[in-house]
Amino acid sequence: MNIERSDGGDKRVLPMTSQRWSVGSIVAIEIEKDRFCYGLLLEQPHIAIFEGVYGPGFTPSDESLADAKVLFIICIYRYVISKSIWKKVGQAPTLAKRIEIPPFYVYDRSSNRYWISFKDGKRIPATREECIRLEREAVWESDAVEDRIRDTIAGRPNKWLEAMQNY
Repeated sequence: MNIERSDGGDKRVLPMTSQRWSVGSIVAIEIEKDRFCYGLLLEQPHIAIFEGVYGPGFTPSDESLADAKVLFIICIYRYVISKSIWKKVGQAPTLAKRIEIPPFYVYDRSSNRYWISFKDGKRIPATREECIRLEREAVWESDAVEDRIRDTIAGRPNKWLEAMQNY
């Protein structure tokens, strides 16, 4: 049996299998038919997305991803994992321990104020200039992440990222 989201999120038909978020799990992200990019689950809701596109015969692990470049680290909705949109395909617990979750920035349009947000929940006031090179704190839908991966690999701007960066 399959379900379809009705809350404006990912519209793909989802399998009725369930997965739990576990730090160090590697997930396969299909970006074209039988072509995958891989993500590593960090502290919930963070995920590191790795550079590289692989065919179905590749088996990701601590060793195979150790030298891979991290494209970006973002937050994703828990349902992306729990509803098996991205399936777990391996474990890289050692690598997960080595990857540092970076600070993010928060912008409040109504007050025109910026903050830098840390993984422990601490926020400090910041200037726009201090936030320029940081990722905006946001929770991403799976389809927007997949678009961003494809755009990053192709070297073109991503509409979702640009929309968030317009501050």
